[in-house]
Amino acid sequence: MAADPELDLLEQLTTDHEELRTRFGELGELPPGDPRRERLVFVTADTLLRHLVAEEQHLYPIARHGRPRGDQVVDHGLQSHAALRGLVRELGRSPSGPAGFDRLVAQLIEVATDHFHREETELFPTVREHSAPVRLTALGAEVRATERAASGPPTG
Repeated sequence: MAADPELDLLEQLTTDHEELRTRFGELGELPPGDPRRERLVFVTADTLLRHLVAEEQHLYPIARHGRPRGDQVVDHGLQSHAALRGLVRELGRSPSGPAGFDRLVAQLIEVATDHFHREETELFPTVREHSAPVRLTALGAEVRATERAASGPPTG
């Protein structure tokens, strides 16, 4: 994930979403059965899982408390996280044939893209409105630290 030390919580998470959307686009450009596609899927899934951990640890606690509809929006986000983790697990089980793999990749992209859109349009504006800028800046640094700590071994 991009690590600009000046980004606040919401800017960092939006940057993460943009990076993941870019990777989803790259996946769409690789033909089914291309070995690079499978590798990119798993690198992207790892990045996505690290991002979910960061949201759960840093965004959702401040979004839940004292925000209009905070509980409802966070609960929906957590349901999306559970669905995304389930899809990543299924991908790791190597479904039979490229069609099964591609179906799961398409579902992962659809659920993730919907999740990002919902956060960016419903949750982030409310969090920004009800949070001190200094707190959001501190949380941006915490998100970057969490994503680094949650990283697996280098995949290069």
